[in-house]
Amino acid sequence: MRAFCAQNHLSPDPDQFFHYYQSIGWKAGGKPIADWRAKLREWDARDRAAPNPSAPKPSASANPALDYAQRDYRDEDFTNLFVDLNRFSSA
Repeated sequence: MRAFCAQNHLSPDPDQFFHYYQSIGWKAGGKPIADWRAKLREWDARDRAAPNPSAPKPSASANPALDYAQRDYRDEDFTNLFVDLNRFSSA
């Protein structure tokens, strides 16, 4: 299995593959596995189709609505936004 994976540039770990199917009696879907090479190629196709969790995330620029610079605000920045209601009270 190791040689087959190396020769065919397959991504699954051959030891993991072997131990997994050895532990369940070389069956898939309740039926005996007729061709372990085909099953190993199936694992490879699944691995290649799955998203890579260590791959970098797409940048925010993929969505222009999210492409903005983060700002730091201070309390003083909000002083002109609020109305002092005490100015309008008729005491």
